[in-house]
Amino acid sequence: MLSLVRNLRGREKGGTLIEALAALGIMGFIAVAFISTLGTGAKATAIASEQTVAESLARSQIEYVRFLSYANSYPLSPELEANKPAGWNVYTTWVRPPGNEGDSDIQKVTVTVTRNDRTILSIDFFKVYR
Repeated sequence: MLSLVRNLRGREKGGTLIEALAALGIMGFIAVAFISTLGTGAKATAIASEQTVAESLARSQIEYVRFLSYANSYPLSPELEANKPAGWNVYTTWVRPPGNEGDSDIQKVTVTVTRNDRTILSIDFFKVYR
């Protein structure tokens, strides 16, 4: 039995190097996958955060415009003007909806939020003269 154990050990001389390289390869693959997952998660978090800020700015402007009387122009909310983050802009435009050009009692208002001149969010709603 002892001679059998010695024979088995004698045949494994290069096995440890191959095993070490295989383990290193597997660990490298796992590390790359883990780092890639972290990068994707960080990017998704940044996009979600940007969307949240844009939606908050747009909702604030929509509520301000709804509060204003029916008009031909809608300025930026003074609260937004004072507190909007650097690089962010909010634009409000309006048109008469298609088919309602003669009807002066309804407007389609669009609030567009941009960051560094890139449109992040655009929301349309209707304002009716009452």
